[in-house]
Amino acid sequence: MHLPKHYNELGKQRIESQEPASCAVSPRRHGAKVLGAGSSPQGFALSAQSFSSGQLSQFAVVSVVLLALLVLILLSSCSPQQVTPTPTTEPEGRKAALVDQIALTNPDPEFTDQALAYLNEAGFSTDVYEGEEVTVDLFRTLPEKGYQLILFRSHSTNILNETIPGGPVFLFTSEVYDKSKYVKEQLANRIGRAKILYGENTPLYFAIIAGFVRHEMVGHFDDTLIIIGGCQSLGTPDLAQAFIDRGASAVVGWNDWVDLSHNDQAILHLLRGLTVEKLTLEQAVRKTMNEIGPDPAYDSSLTYLTE
Repeated sequence: MHLPKHYNELGKQRIESQEPASCAVSPRRHGAKVLGAGSSPQGFALSAQSFSSGQLSQFAVVSVVLLALLVLILLSSCSPQQVTPTPTTEPEGRKAALVDQIALTNPDPEFTDQALAYLNEAGFSTDVYEGEEVTVDLFRTLPEKGYQLILFRSHSTNILNETIPGGPVFLFTSEVYDKSKYVKEQLANRIGRAKILYGENTPLYFAIIAGFVRHEMVGHFDDTLIIIGGCQSLGTPDLAQAFIDRGASAVVGWNDWVDLSHNDQAILHLLRGLTVEKLTLEQAVRKTMNEIGPDPAYDSSLTYLTE
């Protein structure tokens, strides 16, 4: 691979309505029997012949009073009741993350602003992790953060050395390699070290591989779409498959080297298709490749792996 000195490429590196209150009335009993036809209240078990005319008048008055009270009780029961509306909880909005490891050496505010504009228009709230914030522990906790979409702008590679392509995919962090850190993960071959191949005196960085995703990440993705804008991020399917096994719905990436400027243009085009234009993944990838095209220098293409 011939890499330009102005560093404009990723390199050999590897993304309520209320219902009316019911008014079905049940008689309030207050300790008395509900009377049926032909029954007489206990305590008044006397025939009408027992009463004088004065007593009958008194009895009629009492009956009218009792009847009025009963009517009031029934009306009270049927009156509309004050109903306190039940508070509703608004559903939590969709969440996305932009993980920009490349911003450590090649920040691009215009890329970030445009990506955030597309995501915001589609209803996402987006967390941005840039440069030195892209650590091993960030990767470790990504699944439990509840993102529906994660976009990596990151160096990546599947080349172990100049003569052995097609190896496992390494996804760079911005954490400088230290052999005394993450010893358990290193001994278990779940984390590696990787180097950006252009530029003088570039340090080694920790890089995650498939074993880290499978065994060291915390939680599970919830049908998360993962886009990896990095070289050879799908040159080998091992890392993408590990993300899917941990709950991702699909992983998009490049099948070979890609120039940084071409990567950024294609990834933004893809993101617009998925968010603003609401295309399916297949439609968005195909549209991007038709309109932006493969990388002109390396003939690499965006591809994807699904569950």
